[in-house]
Amino acid sequence: MEYGYSNDFLFDHFPEIDTPSGNMCFRLKNTLISCNDEEIIDSRQKEWVKHIVCKNAFLPNRIVIIFEIVVELDDEYRREAIITLLKTNADFKVFDKIRLCPYSYSGGRDIAQAYQNQIDFLESLYPEVNGLKYLEHKKKIESVINFFKNAIKQERINEIKDDALW
Repeated sequence: MEYGYSNDFLFDHFPEIDTPSGNMCFRLKNTLISCNDEEIIDSRQKEWVKHIVCKNAFLPNRIVIIFEIVVELDDEYRREAIITLLKTNADFKVFDKIRLCPYSYSGGRDIAQAYQNQIDFLESLYPEVNGLKYLEHKKKIESVINFFKNAIKQERINEIKDDALW
């Protein structure tokens, strides 16, 4: 995994930086986002994401940092990272600390559609959290889905209010 050595070095030598705005997070995020349209680079990036999740699955502070980066990537990366974490360390205390969705959304003016996309993504995780072992994990996912459903309702109400004012 030649590609990942520089990323591992960055991650391993800056463990004290634990905020999403930290330099290490910024550099890793840029490394993963840049050039992801090239098939070989994309493959190596996915491989590294799985690798770094496995390597740090039992280190809650580090896994939180990793997911601060991963949630900003496309759904395929996020899904692979979440599945890798669940397979490597199913401890709900760790899973509960990670973010499953980004804080900001793009996609123009239709924020409700952006929320619906997050719901669709989260619902796609249900097959991965079957059984008693993942009961709490599933509840967390359902909780986030309910948050987005309520946000969509509120957004629709706001749209109706705005339209009534014009």
